[in-house]
Amino acid sequence: MAFAGSLVLACGCEQRIDHARAEDLVRSSMRSQGIDLTLVACPDRVVAKPGVVFQCTGKDDEGTTGTFDVRVLPDETFSLQLRERYVDEEKFGAEIAKRIAAESKRVVEVRCPKRSVIVRAGVRFSCDLREAGVSKRATFTYQDDLGAVDVKID
Repeated sequence: MAFAGSLVLACGCEQRIDHARAEDLVRSSMRSQGIDLTLVACPDRVVAKPGVVFQCTGKDDEGTTGTFDVRVLPDETFSLQLRERYVDEEKFGAEIAKRIAAESKRVVEVRCPKRSVIVRAGVRFSCDLREAGVSKRATFTYQDDLGAVDVKID
């Protein structure tokens, strides 16, 4: 993801990255991807030169921590990359419904929250399932950081 805007804090010496602006950048860019970060921390002594890469950390509303690589680009914009995977829960639910239909020829409505989560072992989220008028709750738990999930249906 590349973003425009200045992160540079001018001073009488070398130009440095304004860590508060960098933190706002990470927070707003991840919000646009559906991830609400409750805490973001970026270093405060990074020299603002093209090619410089620095890391920020963020914590989502589930308490899962992610690491973001921020790269300063030559045109004074910057790119941001979350090291961990993240999943849009709503899209995940739609894929589950398609899979069930393809594998079992059953029609199941799956409704998951409209948000994204950082994929980490132990992170869980729940979705509502509805089939032939019967409602159930499915809880998905990530088994690893790559996205393998375990599901429990209540």
